Amino acid sequence: MKKIFVPLISVLLTLTASAAGLDTNRPYFTQTVGSERYCFYILDSGDEVSINSISSTSPYVTTERVVLPEEVTNEGKTYKVVEIEPEACSDNNWIWDLVYPSTLRKVGKKSFWHSELRSFKPQGESNLKEIDDMAFAASKVWEIDLGNKIEKIGNKAFAGFQFKYVRIPNSVTSLGQEAFSGNIVEDVTIGDGLTYICGGAFSNNPALRNVNIGKSVKTIDYNAFKGCNLQELVIPDNVKTLGEDAFAGNKYLKSVKLSSSLENIPDGCFSECGYISDLKIPANVTAIGTGAFYLCTGLVKLEFEEGSRLTSIGVNAFAGNRLAQLKMPDTVEEIGASAFLGSGSLVSVHFSSGLKTIGDRAFSACKEIRDVTCYAAAPPVTTVDCFETNVYDNARLWVDEDALKLFKRDEVWRLFRNIEGVEGASIEAIGVDSETSPVLYDLSGRRLGDAEAADPSRGIYIEKSGKRTRKIIVTK
Repeated sequence: MKKIFVPLISVLLTLTASAAGLDTNRPYFTQTVGSERYCFYILDSGDEVSINSISSTSPYVTTERVVLPEEVTNEGKTYKVVEIEPEACSDNNWIWDLVYPSTLRKVGKKSFWHSELRSFKPQGESNLKEIDDMAFAASKVWEIDLGNKIEKIGNKAFAGFQFKYVRIPNSVTSLGQEAFSGNIVEDVTIGDGLTYICGGAFSNNPALRNVNIGKSVKTIDYNAFKGCNLQELVIPDNVKTLGEDAFAGNKYLKSVKLSSSLENIPDGCFSECGYISDLKIPANVTAIGTGAFYLCTGLVKLEFEEGSRLTSIGVNAFAGNRLAQLKMPDTVEEIGASAFLGSGSLVSVHFSSGLKTIGDRAFSACKEIRDVTCYAAAPPVTTVDCFETNVYDNARLWVDEDALKLFKRDEVWRLFRNIEGVEGASIEAIGVDSETSPVLYDLSGRRLGDAEAADPSRGIYIEKSGKRTRKIIVTK
């Protein structure tokens, strides 16, 4: 045991491990157990007590191992020790290792806040049920065992902590805001009892690389994993709701599998996750929020599941990506301002037939666009700044033949110098490297041969595969 010798006068100032004052309106008593002196409050049950403070009877300040008593006797009556009061050991600088009894059920608010405590372990089986707000925040604990009966972990309970691995047992049903924020945690496993992950619960953990989300989690709230360094993420299908910025700023996140139960991807949810390269939006998603994938600068492939119900793409939703081709599901009605701003690699854009509005500068700084397909029945409402001037000058706009005159008269869409009408509304845009049917024909019916051998130039073709015939646009 390490001993630190100080003048005796200092002992009276430093050895009390409590920042909480004594409430003399509550029944209490003091008692020495081993080399520690305790102040206990008698709880309403009449046969249970809580610890209000601990002080050392040693003449020297030592870094000690303290074993809390399971029960104490006062004036002939025995009491069980079931709780540690708020701030009981906050700012403690002498208890390094604390062993708690099986009778302990609750650790109060700020009980060990800003303390020098290094370990907190049970003597035998743990029956802890609750860790209150900031109970261990800003402490130096690196080893902790809460057992498998803990039910509630409060707000910031372990914020600014020192350990690397977090396993939340199945017994936990409540996890507070920023409960594990600002840590050096590397790996998190969330048990199957938790349904709701509060805002900021694991935020600002720059070492966090892996998280396993439990089978009962329904909601991951705002900022929950913001500012971490997750590399792969699987959001299980039991998760129905994500909060704003839930995974924002995970700069090294490469792989994301979204829950099939999601209906909304909220504002900033995956913003500044620059290593995501391949993304599939589940069919149930109806809205993608503002900046949801903003500055995902590594994104090269964006897919929408068959049967997509997506209706709106928010402001800045995909700004700053590396997509070469973009094909939206037919259900999309609205594209927000700057939604794809700065997509400098974008060559081909295929709008949905139900599109109604495109926001200002939605495709600004997308100077490589060569083909735009839009077979909406009427020109979507937009502004001149939707596309760059060189796109209007050089790109080709493909529209339904029945709507050709409307597009040519529209004050924005008529800016395209090359507008071509296509009969019917069954056009599908494909890139030269996309999978095609075995046989292609030109519009006069001349067979061009197998798709790969034909190597068609940019334009409209008839594709035949068995009994299926459709018109396609090939972009180069």
